[in-house]
Amino acid sequence: MQKLLKEAHVPYGKIKKKIQLDDKHRAARLKCAVRWGRYENFSRVIFTDEKKFSLDGPDNVSSYVTPDDKGTRNMRQQGGGALHMYAYITYDGDLQLFEYDAPMNATKFCDLMQNRVLPSIRKKFDNDFCLQQDHAPIHDAKITKEMMENEGINMFPWSSLSPDFNLVENAWSMMVKIIHSKGPIKNKAQLRRRTTRAASTIRGEIIKNLFGTIPQRLDTLKHAQLFGRHKSTGPLRSQCDKILFFTFNIVLEHDAI
Repeated sequence: MQKLLKEAHVPYGKIKKKIQLDDKHRAARLKCAVRWGRYENFSRVIFTDEKKFSLDGPDNVSSYVTPDDKGTRNMRQQGGGALHMYAYITYDGDLQLFEYDAPMNATKFCDLMQNRVLPSIRKKFDNDFCLQQDHAPIHDAKITKEMMENEGINMFPWSSLSPDFNLVENAWSMMVKIIHSKGPIKNKAQLRRRTTRAASTIRGEIIKNLFGTIPQRLDTLKHAQLFGRHKSTGPLRSQCDKILFFTFNIVLEHDAI
């Protein structure tokens, strides 16, 4: 079959991912973009997200790569494992990770927030911050919303299907590249060490640079919604690639983890 397709000049390649947006979603995203544009003090916005880090790399085998990097992935015959992390990043370049046991549900999420995440944020911001989170079921659950209200948390306005505006998504991509740049990972303990090291590598100026992309992200998002175009890889791909390439060079200077 591949030979026939090749003779028919049908190229083989990975299908590009694209967020499927209808008119309702575009209108909601545009409305949020306008609201975000009026939000002058992003220094008080805490961006958050959850992610699973696998021993053998991301499940979709997709990641940012440098032009000369072909990329390989370990084939594990049995075993394996993963770490589940919650992260938040702040305007001053801070990045904090919180490991949790999967599967996550609303009750466990509330426990994570009340006992670990919120105390960490309040050490720096007291209650003067605005928390961003997406519309995952554990975030939109009634018990979670009641907990946030009881804790007096101000929520940053968010539209569904907007991963391209969440700065943590870029941080995850960088960390995955760093984690798997040193070859196969033998066990969860080594994965945990590499994850911690990756977070330390991008903490600081690199996270600050991501916050610096917010104005252009807003302009790109508003333009995309007005003219009906949206790239699933998110805006500022070239800038984020440059940041990642810089990060990758830093990692190569370190000893193996």
